[in-house]
Amino acid sequence: MAVRLDLSNLMHEDAPPLLLALDRQAKASYYHNEKTALMSTVLPINGDQLSPTASPVIIGSSLRGLCIASLIMATWAGSLTILFNASLSQQSLWTILAVFWQTFLYAGLFVTAHDAMHGCVAPQHPRLNHFMGTSALLMYGLFSYKQLFKAHWQHHRDPASPLDPDFHDGQHKNPFAWYFRFLQRYWSWGRLLALIAVFHAMHLLLHVPESNLLMFWIVPSLLSSVQLFYFGTYLPHREPAGGYQNVFRAQSAHRPLLLSLLACYHFGYHYEHHEYPHVPWWQLPTIAKHGIARINT
Repeated sequence: MAVRLDLSNLMHEDAPPLLLALDRQAKASYYHNEKTALMSTVLPINGDQLSPTASPVIIGSSLRGLCIASLIMATWAGSLTILFNASLSQQSLWTILAVFWQTFLYAGLFVTAHDAMHGCVAPQHPRLNHFMGTSALLMYGLFSYKQLFKAHWQHHRDPASPLDPDFHDGQHKNPFAWYFRFLQRYWSWGRLLALIAVFHAMHLLLHVPESNLLMFWIVPSLLSSVQLFYFGTYLPHREPAGGYQNVFRAQSAHRPLLLSLLACYHFGYHYEHHEYPHVPWWQLPTIAKHGIARINT
């Protein structure tokens, strides 16, 4: 099977800059097989060090990427600060909405770190790019950016296979079993103890009520892990009834723009993400809209 890029409908002066840049890249690699696929098949790690950028080419503006990443991180922090001081004397619809809002922002933190792993946050400034990714993962749950960087690029190299750290083991295919195995692979007793220490430090030193910490810090984090797994791993990479149809073993769910954003920051366009891993999440709808990728068997 070969993957061919059909950009004939984009070859005009009015095409968006992103698509023109992708077209230039496509000319350099018009046909590619499952081991070249417009992305590096060699993990972007040199020994124990991260490479300057996780993408084979640089597309996009560092300023725009940094602004979007900073907005997500600042909104999460500001919202959390307000919610820590909110009164929870009685259950209300407002509280439920606040939990889901914070869950959405938590998912945004992880997606920001994910884009940093692909060099998308600050393409022209690799160190700053990795710093933003590291910061986002620390905010999300004290995760190791380097550890997740390696695991995520292994996922891109061998998607939906025994070598994919995010895939099931062949037996636990249902979403619940797959989800818990997914969590186990990133489980760390040290991280859990650190989170417990942070919880008590915020309660004792900053006088944040335990109920607020539970409702707006712990619960949204857990809910976002379900959201990210379901929309970013399970739905895109579960095996279809007729078997996988492309070399990325991924499929996309094309939803209305707002619903796509709320679901998981456009990660429903998952085939497009694997085809162009260096494109940031907020540009995936553009690729999908213009039908930039075509599969020919």
